[in-house]
Amino acid sequence: MSRDKLSEFLDLRPAQFRFLESISLRRRLSGGGAGPFHVSLTLVDSLPPSTRLHLDFAGVRGLKIGDIDCLYAWFVEIRSVAESGLEEGLRFRVVESEHDSLSLWCQDFVARVETANPLKYP
Repeated sequence: MSRDKLSEFLDLRPAQFRFLESISLRRRLSGGGAGPFHVSLTLVDSLPPSTRLHLDFAGVRGLKIGDIDCLYAWFVEIRSVAESGLEEGLRFRVVESEHDSLSLWCQDFVARVETANPLKYP
């Protein structure tokens, strides 16, 4: 199943989405502690954007965020780690490999592309 999901991701041509537009972190907090993070990224293809790649990562562990101040061109890679025997449930390793701006392990992810409309900020 992981290989099919990765093939679908590669079919979206993720290398063309080079600029980070947004990043969002969420997690469930309860009396029993904190759950894993859910991370959402939006990358755009050009400036101004004509299309966006939305990436949603669930069950995130080991999140590291480096310098995201500059307008770096990103290259996000996702690979399967399900067979490596890591912590139970972690199936993917995600890295931004151009500038080491982001890395994480996750249980699952969803990727989709949409035509860009201007984002509205509060």
